[in-house]
Amino acid sequence: MALAIIGLGSNLGDRVGMLAAALSGVVADPRVRLRAVSHAYESEPWGVAGQPSFANAVASLDFAGEPEELLALCKAMERDLGRIDGPRYGPRAIDLDVLLFDALTLDTPALTLPHPRMRERDFVVTPLLEVEPEASAPDGRKFLRREAGAGRVVGVLGSIPGFEPLTPAEPAV
Repeated sequence: MALAIIGLGSNLGDRVGMLAAALSGVVADPRVRLRAVSHAYESEPWGVAGQPSFANAVASLDFAGEPEELLALCKAMERDLGRIDGPRYGPRAIDLDVLLFDALTLDTPALTLPHPRMRERDFVVTPLLEVEPEASAPDGRKFLRREAGAGRVVGVLGSIPGFEPLTPAEPAV
């Protein structure tokens, strides 16, 4: 089994409820064993002006399959939860990204690992460090919150319902 990290985000409707629904769907797959789930963090929107704040989280999991299979699972979950295509970086009911997959480096039209912009995004780095405090990229570089300037975390929304036993006691901020 591979250690995989996925990022989750939502800024429409019941944001935290949508994160919970997405996680429930992912863990229903028999290839997934959930290790830890961060708190839900509220972050500033960026990329497209005038949209609501996001709820973001990160999940650490063991996955018995290939990274492309995990991506397909995440995209299927987005579709099942009603995600529709819109402007890049725009509002969305749910967004799931494969961020890391073991120490694998990959660059295909469908998937780049590690996620190419994760280091610069506070809404990824903060919850990542909560569930995997020693996380590093395949090149050995640690993820540091001070390097993440986009999508600043502005608050903690709490634990994701149904996943409290897998959430660290204290949020990262």
